Amino acid sequence: MIAKRKKINFKTQSHIAGYCFVILPVVGFVFFMVIPSVYSLIFAMQNQDGDFVGFQNFAQAFRDPYFFSGFGNSFIVLIGLAVQIVVALLVALLLTVNIKGQSIFRAFFFIPSLCSAVAITFVWKVLYDTNYGLLNNILWSMGLDGINWLGYRGMAIVSIMIKGVWMGIGGGMVMYISSIKNVSKSLYEAAEIDGARTVRQFFSITLPSISPTTFYLLITSIIGTMTDFASYQLMIGNIEATTLNYAATPLALYIYNTAFTKSPFLDGNTSYNYATAMSWLLAIVIIIIIAGLFSTQKKWVHYND
Repeated sequence: MIAKRKKINFKTQSHIAGYCFVILPVVGFVFFMVIPSVYSLIFAMQNQDGDFVGFQNFAQAFRDPYFFSGFGNSFIVLIGLAVQIVVALLVALLLTVNIKGQSIFRAFFFIPSLCSAVAITFVWKVLYDTNYGLLNNILWSMGLDGINWLGYRGMAIVSIMIKGVWMGIGGGMVMYISSIKNVSKSLYEAAEIDGARTVRQFFSITLPSISPTTFYLLITSIIGTMTDFASYQLMIGNIEATTLNYAATPLALYIYNTAFTKSPFLDGNTSYNYATAMSWLLAIVIIIIIAGLFSTQKKWVHYND
């Protein structure tokens, strides 16, 4: 007599289905995040011969002046991030008003976000060119002297910040427009009854209501800005080291140069191990910044629960 197979109840089936959905992301996280991270930490504690040297590479970074210069440049670039978020909010406020051609203006600001970062960087590099760039041509036509936009530290950082602000406005604008449109109209109606003017409504209603969007943009933009090296490599990577003396190089680009091209601190040599150690230090600083923002979100981020 054939024994009847025991039916699996619905609760067990749901658990099995849930585990099947979860297993792939977990496996991907372990193989592509956990294992490489552990290996990179071990790699950072070795020299180029594969010998274990402990935290020697980490200690070496604190004696490297270019390491601190790169950190300083990375933090300076965060000023451009603040400008980018503020401009994106202002543009979003302007484009939530019913005006003719509203969709065209939104598309105009959003198009840079759809373009390749590499292509945009090359375009701006041409604009900044000292000899035939459009910006210097405009200055010459006005009888003014041209500017060496990428030739020294201060101007190079500002020039790259301007490019980053221009490129990043579109994404933030779209998110802010969506958030502003989701603010309850009843709040504004109540504020008008109480006699609150437009400016007071903005600071008391709009800003608190869209604060989750601001928090999200702040977190993601900080991570992206402090780990970005492609824009800097394409824009100032071909400039001779003696011109900028690595003064305009952010830490992410300095890490890349240390691993794959040359490091002035290592007498023009490269070191994957030392670059990996600096990457870990950069990651730790970013984690501390993000953790600090999360610890303060209860004071200024308001969720509509």
